[in-house]
Amino acid sequence: MRPHITLATIMIAAGSALAQSEWQFFSTTSPYPQNIPQGSDAPADDEVWVVGNSDFFDPFPLFYSFTFAMRFNGEEWEFIETPDIDGASLYGVMKMAGDEVFAVGSYDAGADAATLVLRYDGSSWTQDDGPQRRGGAGFLGLGRAGHDAWAVGFQATLDPPPSATGQALAARWNGSGWDSFEPEPLAFGGRAYNTLRDVDGVSEDDAWAVGSAQDTGIGGFGPTAYIVRWQGERWELFDIGLREVAQLSDVVALASDDVWAVGSWNVGGQGSQPLILHWDGNDWEIVDTPTFLDGKADLRAIAARSPTEIYAAGTDADPDGFPRALMLNYDGTTWERIDVTTPPDGHDQWFRTMAITPGGDVWAMGQYYRPGVQEIHVDAQRLPGSSCRADLDGDSELTIFDFLAFQNLFDAGDPLADFDGDGELTIFDFLSFQNAFDAGCA
Repeated sequence: MRPHITLATIMIAAGSALAQSEWQFFSTTSPYPQNIPQGSDAPADDEVWVVGNSDFFDPFPLFYSFTFAMRFNGEEWEFIETPDIDGASLYGVMKMAGDEVFAVGSYDAGADAATLVLRYDGSSWTQDDGPQRRGGAGFLGLGRAGHDAWAVGFQATLDPPPSATGQALAARWNGSGWDSFEPEPLAFGGRAYNTLRDVDGVSEDDAWAVGSAQDTGIGGFGPTAYIVRWQGERWELFDIGLREVAQLSDVVALASDDVWAVGSWNVGGQGSQPLILHWDGNDWEIVDTPTFLDGKADLRAIAARSPTEIYAAGTDADPDGFPRALMLNYDGTTWERIDVTTPPDGHDQWFRTMAITPGGDVWAMGQYYRPGVQEIHVDAQRLPGSSCRADLDGDSELTIFDFLAFQNLFDAGDPLADFDGDGELTIFDFLSFQNAFDAGCA
């Protein structure tokens, strides 16, 4: 499938950031000296999860890698101990029914990488079975599509040469285990790789997954952006025609005709620039973004409050070449840079994951360094929710269209419809939405 794509390559100069003072920084503690967040979920205003990996040398040159998890309880972040699995990293986390939480990633299982699935029951973690593949496999993302939970990543191919060395992996939770699927590849050949990093969808038969693909053979390309689509039967390649060096890290689906994906690309000799793609129901379009003269900009995460209020986060470089937090905001028309908070005890920020609570709190999480010590701490920042929660269509008015938007979210099993915050979608969410609607906009 090879649809037309519009390449809008004229970019907007970055300029100075818009004033944005609402972002709140939260301090965190961890027994590990280095903490790198990779995935997050925000099932309630007083329950936000972030997971990742802790990499460090102790003593040099011995290298250790462990998983970590943290949870926000409404007031502060608390460290949640995970199983001691060497060579492990977590890249996605999701709140399931009741107190159950899933976290996925990969770990070293002898000579090969293996998928890692951890399950939290409200008090402790246990390791579950995940789909494995001779030659290696791993999960790099976790997301929802209606009532379905999907994990995506990579796996070695079982086909003989000249097939691709690395195939994408997608697995759907069936209530007791994972059903594994092999998405259609973009890159073929004996040294080709196809990797998925995130997945999101509006229903059980409408989901998207994004990542990168590379063909290193003669006439090869990439790594470049890789997109596949699920429409109820299999994951089909959606080739946008892009062959420039690029990668996609995150995707958010607001509707069947409103999907966003973010990452970075090298275009026009300008180094690494933000890459933002939008699906309008017919085509993927590369949209205008600010240009960063340092050539080191990279977007890792995206989160949407509404179709006209979207945030994308990552990193770029300050005038001295050190990493700093990058946050872009979409207001329904253009993408512009906005300010976030600088940790009072550190510097060198890098956002890697975002999540939005049912009440509209936007969380951006990543890492930062503390001066004088070789430590990496979690950079957790919150943009408090809107005072007009019932304005689901984002037009600053409460109308029948907000009721329709709520009905669509409810029918799709979207957590944003969980207005009473009990983790389930019931008639009480309709009543809670009605109360929020009647309260009006402040």
